[in-house]
Amino acid sequence: MIDRKKIRKIIGYTHEKQISNPDLWYKKSLAFHEATTVLYEFKERIRNRIYFYTAALSLELILKTISVMEGQDINDLKTHNLRTLCNRAEVQLNEDQMFLLYFFSESTIWFSRYPAPLLEEEWDNYQDNVFEKLIVRKRLDSSSGYTRVAPKRFPSIDNYNDIWEVCLTKCKSVSLRD
Repeated sequence: MIDRKKIRKIIGYTHEKQISNPDLWYKKSLAFHEATTVLYEFKERIRNRIYFYTAALSLELILKTISVMEGQDINDLKTHNLRTLCNRAEVQLNEDQMFLLYFFSESTIWFSRYPAPLLEEEWDNYQDNVFEKLIVRKRLDSSSGYTRVAPKRFPSIDNYNDIWEVCLTKCKSVSLRD
């Protein structure tokens, strides 16, 4: 009987090599980035904001790419929390972009997959802490005001791409150091 694991080890095709290969992480992040762009183009036909999910995954993967390139242990990166991954990769984002990472993290957890989170506390958190930060409410006087989206925090393709570009620049700078 052929010991397939032994053969994989001999040719260097092991789990450890795959999981610690930054090129594989990068290629996967790029594929999700491209999918995000395509899904956004067809957002009216898709209706469900599924592009939020692919955007979150592309950012998660490129942040993990940077961390793997910097020699971090992949076991320390087992999270979908994009702000945590951003901090570990030492990517510098502004406050609005960090909020958007929070929004995209929530998308990974439930928003793009379910009509509502499985736990009521997560629903309340989303409504009170995530969704509300996407909104600007302004009172003009006692009888009038307006409500609109916060343009720098809204999960538009432009705001997503701004974050992607910062991550890509960091990824390239780490690559050049090696």
